[in-house]
Amino acid sequence: MNLVERVRPCFFSKSEWIYHLLMMPVLAPLGNYFFIGPRYATDRTTFVSATLLVIGLYWLSVVLMTLAVRCVFRRFPAANRPLRRLLVMGGVVGGATLVLGIFDTWLYSLVPATGVRFSWDIVRAIWRLGLIFDVFLCGALLLFDAYHRQYPQQKAALPSGQAAPGFSPFEWGFHSLAVFVFTPVANLLLVGQRYLEDLLIFLLGSSVVVLAYIPNVLLVTALIRYSIRKYPGLSQTRQRLRLMIGWSLPVVYTLNILTLWLFSKVPLLAIPFSWESYWTVLGVGVLFVVVFSLGNSYFYALQRWQTEEIENEALKKNTLRRRFEDLKGRVNPHFLFNSLNSLSSLIAEDRPCAERFVDELAKVYRYLLHLNTSEPLTTLDRELAFINSYAFLLKTRYGNGISLHMELETDPAHCYLPPLTLQTLVDNAMKHNVILTQNPLHIHIRATESGQILVWNTIRKRMVRVDTRPAGLSGLAAKYRLVGDQDIQVRDDGARFLVELPALPQELTAEKA
Repeated sequence: MNLVERVRPCFFSKSEWIYHLLMMPVLAPLGNYFFIGPRYATDRTTFVSATLLVIGLYWLSVVLMTLAVRCVFRRFPAANRPLRRLLVMGGVVGGATLVLGIFDTWLYSLVPATGVRFSWDIVRAIWRLGLIFDVFLCGALLLFDAYHRQYPQQKAALPSGQAAPGFSPFEWGFHSLAVFVFTPVANLLLVGQRYLEDLLIFLLGSSVVVLAYIPNVLLVTALIRYSIRKYPGLSQTRQRLRLMIGWSLPVVYTLNILTLWLFSKVPLLAIPFSWESYWTVLGVGVLFVVVFSLGNSYFYALQRWQTEEIENEALKKNTLRRRFEDLKGRVNPHFLFNSLNSLSSLIAEDRPCAERFVDELAKVYRYLLHLNTSEPLTTLDRELAFINSYAFLLKTRYGNGISLHMELETDPAHCYLPPLTLQTLVDNAMKHNVILTQNPLHIHIRATESGQILVWNTIRKRMVRVDTRPAGLSGLAAKYRLVGDQDIQVRDDGARFLVELPALPQELTAEKA
């Protein structure tokens, strides 16, 4: 798909470019076969000349048709009048097809190798054949436009690889268009002009193709849904498409033999059960499998991509909301109120200590506010600098009732952890234990040589009942699983409460940012 994007002209959208790259190898040989006949495939000079000619005419027609269709969509942008837009589009495209049919026939007559002479009979025949594909084109464009308008935020039809029963509205629309195209094409190739000249042959031939189309659709749809269940991921598009086509071709191969046999049993059609006729039917069947598989694969991939985009947007919103709530939790009004009360007392009693208190309080809130836009991991030395300032504020309030000890066996600049991890553990210790001057709460922080961080505190449980599994600790565990896919270890032996934090690699700062 990257190669397709690199060679795509700016004139076409991505969907238009993919559509034309898929349709050109189908319509180009079919148009030449209709113009020239079997000689197109047997004579090398005719094949090369006609192929180059039809490729040039195809892209000329594509540009003109695209401009005409875009004018209609701009003139009728509302989706509540699809019938009127379809009629207007059909009229514009049908008129353009007639003009292009005249021009194409005239240009073919100028190339001697094609052996085509300009005649109005050929123009009329090409115009009738072109109208079939015009209806398919208009219907496909309206179907695709309706998909984008009505289901822009639809989840993938098969989010977990499970196919829904029955056909979706888009499958019904696709098959309605496809049967309209394949029925006359198959009959023109097998029966010839008699299909258009005799009403009875027209009805019989159309009925046989429709009857053969139904089991093809049911079996190929089942195989396609099996392929989707086996390879549901967006990155598995190539494997899914290969499996779709690989399983569907043998089924169509068998059903085409039955289709040709049905044709041979209808006397009025006069189709012999021969290899020459069989290759014609097989070619139409292979064309059906390729178009159907590509169409299903494209729509499924588009649905999955839209679903992932929606989920990513929802995840981003939830992340921003969580960061906002986390920020509000950091700037705790009770903590600020208590700090200001302590500061008020210090101003009158100890002015130098009050000045330091203001400096440490500023460091604390500067760090808290900075975390709103920082990376998901920070270094241990930054956390320790913050916790030292935070501990000074706590000691100012509780005096000798709280004691903080640090033991570093490794360089703290090379240890990584989520921001505010140490504050969470300090607050957790204060929440669940009594703080008394004569029986202080000791908190130890140790960084081992392996990069692990151990935080433990002495246990002096409060008499007031609190949660045994505090929300702060649960949030910290969830943060470690989210950032590093690792779990923290918690141990309580009755004398001390220990939390073991696993070492996180530095690369996560770039991966999770």
